[in-house]
Amino acid sequence: MNRAAPTPPRGSNRTARRRGPPTSSIGKFGAINGVINTYMHTHAHGEGAGHNLLFDSLGAQEYGLLDKVYWVLGLANTFTTLYPQLNDVDFRTQAAALDVPVYFIKGRWDANAVNSLTEEYFALLEAPHKELIYFEDSAHTPSWDEPRHFIDVMVNTVLAHTEAGTHPSHARHHEHTGQQ
Repeated sequence: MNRAAPTPPRGSNRTARRRGPPTSSIGKFGAINGVINTYMHTHAHGEGAGHNLLFDSLGAQEYGLLDKVYWVLGLANTFTTLYPQLNDVDFRTQAAALDVPVYFIKGRWDANAVNSLTEEYFALLEAPHKELIYFEDSAHTPSWDEPRHFIDVMVNTVLAHTEAGTHPSHARHHEHTGQQ
């Protein structure tokens, strides 16, 4: 099911102007994160859409208290350590050819990893096999938004081709509509 590209919710610009410019990397992220998440959650309609990854992760019984503390610290370090290191990374020139099969699994409504940039990189990437797989009812986290379809793609596409050592074509671009 294709949907027209919607506009961000009303009132978002007013809120951003009232808050003024961010004063730090974390502030910049916080200033736009609400608008981005509203956009993505408004349009992702998979069975798992709407989960809050932060609260779900911190509430997971599989992790101990120390694991959760380190997870939060790691998230904070993303802005001060990781993101500045990514400023000089350009896969279009630094990884234009790979010697392994490549699978991009993208949520159609992802506003963090912009579709046009992924499509541009996919088009120029040289690899023995490559697939760009869109999940139509997902945003930034197809594995959470459409977990059954994600598992299906991982088992019946990625794993099946990897185990067999065969890849049906050099490049495929297809979309999962959320229907089995």
